[in-house]
Amino acid sequence: MILRRFMKHVTDQNWFAVGLDVLVVITGIFLGMQVTEWNDERKEQEWAREIALRLDGEFNVIEEDLSALIARVSTFKDAALNLAKAVQRDEALVDPGLMQDWLIDAYNLGRPPQRSATYIQLLSTGDIGLLKSKKLRLLLVQYDQSIERSSFLYSETLAHLLRTSDVYAAIDLDFSKQGLAEAPSHLGLVTGYDFERLRTHVGDFTWNYFMHENNLNAATDHLGIAREIRQTLKEMQ
Repeated sequence: MILRRFMKHVTDQNWFAVGLDVLVVITGIFLGMQVTEWNDERKEQEWAREIALRLDGEFNVIEEDLSALIARVSTFKDAALNLAKAVQRDEALVDPGLMQDWLIDAYNLGRPPQRSATYIQLLSTGDIGLLKSKKLRLLLVQYDQSIERSSFLYSETLAHLLRTSDVYAAIDLDFSKQGLAEAPSHLGLVTGYDFERLRTHVGDFTWNYFMHENNLNAATDHLGIAREIRQTLKEMQ
């Protein structure tokens, strides 16, 4: 209809009407492009808000997991140190129950800290730029890099614990009692030990202490970044 009208105006040499027709078409195209752009911006803003909510929920869980990990690794580190000190003393001065607890904890490790699944998705889809806060983007990179660095430390710690696992040749284990919630751990898995044979592993126990301390420091750094990420997300609201 517009084209027929336009051709008629040209045929009639009604140049004023032709100009109006052209202006109407250009205005319609501009408005259509503007509406499309507004819709795209609105969709991006909605997606950015959803990303922020997902990040906040995810790092809330990460923060809780890291706090629990720090508590566990602190126990493992203290157990390794207490164990190293204990085997250098007279056996009569060592509490058997505590000794058995330390033997389990010093050779524990727990799960490695987790990466941000949302951040990984943003990288893979190229949507990381939707996060307008440069500080937030930098913190997410910093957190992921810190996790990547500590994964090597975790692997090395696990390898060390496996290499020195022959210490269990000096320990009596009873797996049938494992998991008794009402009993201390030394009444469950570990039922006895050869103190003199454990003396030969004092270097291993000391090394365990330093490995656990390194993992503890790494987890503490992760937690600090995770908390800063959540604080930045709150400031963006």
